[in-house]
Amino acid sequence: MPEAATISGADLGREIDAIREEALEAGVAVAEAGGAADPARERRARELDERLEELWPAVDASPGEERRELVREWTDARMDLLFVLSGGTAPASLRLGHRLPRS
Repeated sequence: MPEAATISGADLGREIDAIREEALEAGVAVAEAGGAADPARERRARELDERLEELWPAVDASPGEERRELVREWTDARMDLLFVLSGGTAPASLRLGHRLPRS
């Protein structure tokens, strides 16, 4: 994994997208489990959240339209990770909301 200070452009987008996808799947798993605790999933969510924090300066320094897209993806990932870490009680991203079971 490249240092956050040296990652930019397509590599940054790919890494955030990978985190975003993993966070989405973890959020779906939390919802399907009814919010039941899973220490391994929670540990992984914390790791991904820490990586997002490391990547933020590179996202914030990105130019114009690229920055807008990266911020959107970064925010989706963050929301889904918070959903996982809260055991399903925090608000879900719109993307995750579409995947959650209907009551």
